[in-house]
Amino acid sequence: MINEALLSDNKFWKTIEFVEALEHPILVSDLFSRISIDDEDLVYVLEFLEDFNFIIETDDSGKKVLHPPQNKTKIVYDFSVTQMYMVRKIEESFAKGQFVILDFFDLRQVHFHVHQLLFLEDDLCLIGEDSSTGRLIYYPISEIQDVKIDCVGQYTAQYSELEVNAFLNAIRAVNENKVRLVLKIASDAEDINPRYHYLGRPFLTNNWNGEKIWAATVEESDYLYQWLLSINERVEIMDPSSVKRGLLEYCKKQLEEDDGSLKNIA
Repeated sequence: MINEALLSDNKFWKTIEFVEALEHPILVSDLFSRISIDDEDLVYVLEFLEDFNFIIETDDSGKKVLHPPQNKTKIVYDFSVTQMYMVRKIEESFAKGQFVILDFFDLRQVHFHVHQLLFLEDDLCLIGEDSSTGRLIYYPISEIQDVKIDCVGQYTAQYSELEVNAFLNAIRAVNENKVRLVLKIASDAEDINPRYHYLGRPFLTNNWNGEKIWAATVEESDYLYQWLLSINERVEIMDPSSVKRGLLEYCKKQLEEDDGSLKNIA
């Protein structure tokens, strides 16, 4: 596992951003001359990149070459590597009750108390309190350039969990994508709640066969379809039919995109 010191190094993440944009192979020695890391960390970094389908080969001269993936598969929910690192830092700060500083691409900076990390209106968003105004607000992760842990600032949360949920329900009230999803899930299925999804009025019971009957008000989106596909062998969509149709269309779109990628490769 890659060490925390390296994950905290801004030069490392700038290099990862560079790697994500690669369209042609590059010598590993050329790539990692951009940052100062020892041989042990180099091994970790190469393993890190291989997790994202980058291929590392040795050429005829014995030099290692990094090849970008043909299909740039990004980590869970189609986030970039750098976004996933920010998500990780946010989750750690939330678990420890820490305060964060958000640096935005438009050069704003916000001191923020995180309440939740959820999909809203097709974006993964930070829901929490702006310490300068005390307002409950949300920001899409895609607008945030960097996240820092604020070890100095002190802030007492002004909103309870019930108030945060009421805020989320108010947003949902104007969102036309919400549906009441009902699923039948295999009895041995575990961890059946989708990550980063706000589940309105969740319900869970078992039928006579021991299968789980799961229901919640959710936001219909590509991210919901990704989750359903991840458990497709263990789940049956009972209602509504619009989700079944949406899932089918999503699968068709993915197949068309994959077919287009294969044609480009050929």
